[in-house]
Amino acid sequence: THFGLAPPKELQDPFKNTLISRRANPYLLGMGQAYDLTHEVFVPHDYGGKLTTDQFDKGDREYLRRALEVTTTVWIAQKNVDLVGELLACLRYTGNHDLQVYRDGLSLLLASQRPDGAFGDHEKYRKDWGDKLDLGLYLHTTSVVMDILPLAFSTK
Repeated sequence: THFGLAPPKELQDPFKNTLISRRANPYLLGMGQAYDLTHEVFVPHDYGGKLTTDQFDKGDREYLRRALEVTTTVWIAQKNVDLVGELLACLRYTGNHDLQVYRDGLSLLLASQRPDGAFGDHEKYRKDWGDKLDLGLYLHTTSVVMDILPLAFSTK
């Protein structure tokens, strides 16, 4: 109730109508919905600040294991390094980094490093983005990859 205002109804129970709570079909998720799914995991995990949460019940955890596996497989095939990086973070946060798709995704990330150290390939957007491409796309992708790589190789 910042400034004495009641939160909008959508924020009164923010996890009521989510992809996770609806058990959305992971085979039907578009790119935007796949990003939405990652953020439904990021928020309870404080964007990696905590690797455990009581936000998800047993059904949620079972759904997430399958949904993240399927969704990651789809975006590995598309070679979308940015989205795969976010999905790998979700697999790690939810304890599902034992899946083969996690290792496959890490291979994609590592293979996507550019000579300048950045990750991903956004050059097809250079004409539209111009000089802002590095800041607008490469920076985010590199940040995502640099968030997951230390976790991926952590012994914790």
